[in-house]
Amino acid sequence: MNKWGLTNGTVAAGILRDAVLGRNNPWSDLYDASRIGDARAVAELVKDNLKVGKEFAAGHLRRILGRGLDHVEVGEGGLYDLDGKTVGAYCDHDGHLHTVVPICTHLGCPLRWNQGDTTWDCNCHGSRFAPDGSVLDGPATSPLAKPGE
Repeated sequence: MNKWGLTNGTVAAGILRDAVLGRNNPWSDLYDASRIGDARAVAELVKDNLKVGKEFAAGHLRRILGRGLDHVEVGEGGLYDLDGKTVGAYCDHDGHLHTVVPICTHLGCPLRWNQGDTTWDCNCHGSRFAPDGSVLDGPATSPLAKPGE
């Protein structure tokens, strides 16, 4: 939801409060769960869901095709092979190698290495992780697992 979950949750709470108290809420029609929308809205919904499915499948495929950890250069990160398993790795400027399991701890989507920000990014729901696996942005609340954990 492009980080709109907290805002939409707050609006939903106000709508539910008003419904319980028998009051009208000007936003209730907009947030009505039974509202489908026109053909254009449905097409956009299908397109967005296909994009998430494609990202999910492609990310897991990229994990399968990774290279060995001996290919990680200083300042570089990405997906690599470690004993037949795919790991996320980043070699910092001091030469320290950080490795993680590149699966988002929110709902299991594959992660991509963001070279520009030096972060692990989840394209499914927007979580971001530091090179060591600590959570930078949610909705994930748990850090990434380390290989072998």
